Amino acid sequence: MLYLIGTGLSLRDIPFRAIEVSKKADRRILESYTSLADELGFLESLIGKVEIATRREIEEEMDEIIRQAASSDIAILVIGDPLAATTHYTIIHEARKQGIRVEIIHAGSVFTAIANTGLMLYKFGRTISIPFKDKTELPISVYEYIAINKNAGLHSLLLLDLDPLNNRYMDPYEAISILLELEQHEKKGVIKQGDEIVICSRLGLREEKIIYISIRHLLEKKPVIGKPPYCIVLPGKISEIEKEFLEYYRFKPKN
Repeated sequence: MLYLIGTGLSLRDIPFRAIEVSKKADRRILESYTSLADELGFLESLIGKVEIATRREIEEEMDEIIRQAASSDIAILVIGDPLAATTHYTIIHEARKQGIRVEIIHAGSVFTAIANTGLMLYKFGRTISIPFKDKTELPISVYEYIAINKNAGLHSLLLLDLDPLNNRYMDPYEAISILLELEQHEKKGVIKQGDEIVICSRLGLREEKIIYISIRHLLEKKPVIGKPPYCIVLPGKISEIEKEFLEYYRFKPKN
């Protein structure tokens, strides 16, 4: 049997049913790529020894994992929700094609925790990932997707690139720099310095920090933005209750 298990936004958020299933598994693999995995000792005290693997390593070993799941219980643990990444759809599909049973245990992820900002989940458009500048040329598609969401009045959730194994996390300042560079290149008025944005740090965790601020004030005032991982929301058309909620997070300089 193959189990795809979400641990939630923190390893301490792992669902009770996931603990029960993982304890009985013959092999437990924690995908380390997508976020922080700094509470491994706590997790292992609950479910036993865990292997650490990057998403790429899981992709490369997918055939072997599926083969093992034909005669053993294999648990792949994913920080957040297991179906937030398309890679996991492939694993499920391949396992089912070979007649192997698959069970999915869901958990909280950035896609639900983003509601902490007060922005309504049903009003978000396409989620957009911003890659490190050394990974790709200027990502014009990022600009295009933001434009589509904005024209429809929808909020844009921007996921900032990260590489936890090398302790590398894109911060909001780098992300905004990329967006402004895209605007300078495309010149369609999609990103403006007067635009108000929402910066989220460690969303859903105890150290969560949310700031509502204009791009101009972000660059001028340089507020403390908390610890990684980060994401940014570019609000679309906001309702009165969303506006009131956002004002709670309004950046207020001390001087």
